[in-house]
Amino acid sequence: MASPFVLITVPHALQPRGRRVRASDLAARATASELNEHLRASGVPTILLEGDVVRERCDLNRFGACPLGSFQRRFEWALARGPAFVVDVHSYPSSERWQLDRPVSAVVLYDGAETEAAAVVEALDEAGFLASTVAGNPGVNAILVSSNRQRVPAVLLEVNESRGDDEHRRIASTLARYLVRRLSI
Repeated sequence: MASPFVLITVPHALQPRGRRVRASDLAARATASELNEHLRASGVPTILLEGDVVRERCDLNRFGACPLGSFQRRFEWALARGPAFVVDVHSYPSSERWQLDRPVSAVVLYDGAETEAAAVVEALDEAGFLASTVAGNPGVNAILVSSNRQRVPAVLLEVNESRGDDEHRRIASTLARYLVRRLSI
């Protein structure tokens, strides 16, 4: 890609048919798709990578959790093309509290990109969302770690599933506006 682009990953997009295995990542795919649409509508090129294996078989964003599959190959291919920013999208059930003193709409995790995560949270807060940063388990999330090794800013966005589709759309729109400003596109 000739111009700067945003790489959006949603490793747990594929859900098992007919049953709910985990009470998480149910809103991740829709939120990532919304973010992708908002960025493209703003003229920002994107690559959207969705997981192709259910999480119960393989946790696609963990080092060594799976044999090198198509998601990992596509991620490595996209990262080698030099994205301007990486957003790894997940969602969580409202029962997850993240060791915070209040329920929040979104959590932004980081592994080495604390300044970026704080800026994303600030943009979400300014738009009226309760959001917080949380340090990820260092070295665990392959998407964040690999991005940081390439010096590509990356955050992991977790949206609260109980907040509903409208709020997820607004979070995606807010993040897209932040990224457009940050990338000056």
